[in-house]
Amino acid sequence: MRLEIEYQNTYSKKELLLRSFFGVFYIVLPHAIVFVFHFLAAQIASVYSAFHILLYGSFPPSVFHYQEKVIFWSVRIHALIYHMCDTYPPLGLDVIDDKVFFEWNFPKNVDRKDVLKRFLFGWFYVFIPHILLFAIQAVFASMLLIATFFSVLMKGSYPKKWHNFQLYLLSKLVRVYAYMWYIENKYPSFSLKQS
Repeated sequence: MRLEIEYQNTYSKKELLLRSFFGVFYIVLPHAIVFVFHFLAAQIASVYSAFHILLYGSFPPSVFHYQEKVIFWSVRIHALIYHMCDTYPPLGLDVIDDKVFFEWNFPKNVDRKDVLKRFLFGWFYVFIPHILLFAIQAVFASMLLIATFFSVLMKGSYPKKWHNFQLYLLSKLVRVYAYMWYIENKYPSFSLKQS
């Protein structure tokens, strides 16, 4: 997986204030209305891909590309909400974003037994433990979001370490979804070390 959100040397105070106070109207609502359907479709597609893998031993390429685009859209929205970039995320799946880059390699070898295990028990051994960890990390991410707001407002800059930490948390979330959608074969790490 390759996930990059361009670090900017300066951030717009005007964009920050607009996002913070009116973002729910011009970012969250328009994207959420359309994105929620794509996300649900990607969840349903993961069920289809599980059966496809179990029956044929391979991941369906069309589902992979669709899920990759859904994850990329999610990353673009997160990047803006967490003030990691100033550009407005384009609506839709087939877009190019000059501040956010996401790429995943197509899964060539998929273990049928592992897919069956994830399909039947993934909620218990993947989502529940990771959700608990994300809940704790979300507290820190939220505090960091508030600190970032004041840093950008006063200095016009987003501390690079904070930016990298938010990117790290986002990449962990993406890995969990990719694992549960059978795009990734490696179990997502609980490690707090940034790679």
